[in-house]
Amino acid sequence: MLNWHILLAVVMASIPALVWATILLARTKKHKRLLVTVFLGGTLTVFPVLGAQWLYHFIINAYPNVDFVQSIEAALSTVPFAWTLLFFVYVGITEEIAKFLIVRYADYTRPDLIQTINDSVAFAILGGLGFAFSENIVYFYRVMMSQSLGTTIITFVFRSVFTVCAHAMFSGIFGYFYGTSKFSHEFIKMKEWQGKSMNYLKYFRKLFGEDVITTFRYYHILIGLVMAMGLHATFNIYLELGKVLPVVILVGLMVMFLTYLMRSRAGRLEFILADEHHSTMKKEDEDVIMELIGMWFKEERYQ
Repeated sequence: MLNWHILLAVVMASIPALVWATILLARTKKHKRLLVTVFLGGTLTVFPVLGAQWLYHFIINAYPNVDFVQSIEAALSTVPFAWTLLFFVYVGITEEIAKFLIVRYADYTRPDLIQTINDSVAFAILGGLGFAFSENIVYFYRVMMSQSLGTTIITFVFRSVFTVCAHAMFSGIFGYFYGTSKFSHEFIKMKEWQGKSMNYLKYFRKLFGEDVITTFRYYHILIGLVMAMGLHATFNIYLELGKVLPVVILVGLMVMFLTYLMRSRAGRLEFILADEHHSTMKKEDEDVIMELIGMWFKEERYQ
C-alpha cells in the first residue's frame, strides 16, 4: 500500500511546478503534449544525483571503520568549508549536465522543435521544473517524516517560491544560450552587418578545431552550461550555509538577467530550418556590401 506521506509529497511538489510553469510559459504556443514530455524527461534527471548520494552512503556504510569525510577534509584542510564546497559544486554541475542532456536529446531527435530562442528557453525551463518536481518530492517526504508540521510548512513555502524558481532560472539561462547556438549563422551575419569583430572565436576555433559557425555554436552552449552550473553551485552552497538573504538576492538577480536576455533583440530571432530564399547576387558582391554595411554601422552613420 502506498504511504500517504508519499502521495502528499507528490501533491505538494506538483503545486509549485504547475504555478511556475503557468507563470513562465503562459505565452508558449507549443503543443501541450510535447511540453509534458519534456517536463517528464526533466523529472528523470534527479536520478543521477540521487544515485551519487546513494553511492556515497553505500560506501560509508560498507566501510564503517574508515572516515572518508575526515580524510577528505584533512587533505583539503587549508580550504575553508572544503568538503561542503566540493560536494555542492559537484551536485550543481551534475544536475545541470543532466538537464542539458534532456534538452539536447529532444533537440537531436526533433530538430524542428526549437524554432525560436523562446522555444529553447521554454523547453529548458520545463526540464528544470521537472527536476525540481522530483527533488521536492524527496525533500518534502523527508521533512514530513522527521520534522514538525511548522517546519514542513516553512520548507514547502521556501522551496516553492525560491528553490523551484531558481531551478527554472538555471535552466532558462542555459536555454537562452543553447537557443543562440542554434542561430550561429544568423548571429554571425548580424555581427557582420554591425561591423563588430569576433576575434575571440579564433582562440576557440583552435580549441574545437571547427569552422566559425560550429565554433560559435559550441562556445555558446559551453557559456550557458558553465553559467548554469556556477549559479547552481553557488545557490546550493548558500543554502547549505543557511544564508537565506544571499539566496533571495541571487534568485532575484537571475530573474532580472533572464528577463533582460529575453527582451533583447536576439530573443526574437527565428531558426531557419531550410534555406528557402536564395540570393540572386554573386557571393563576391554580397561580401562587398556586407563590408560596407559593417563600416556604416561602426561609424554610426545611421544616426
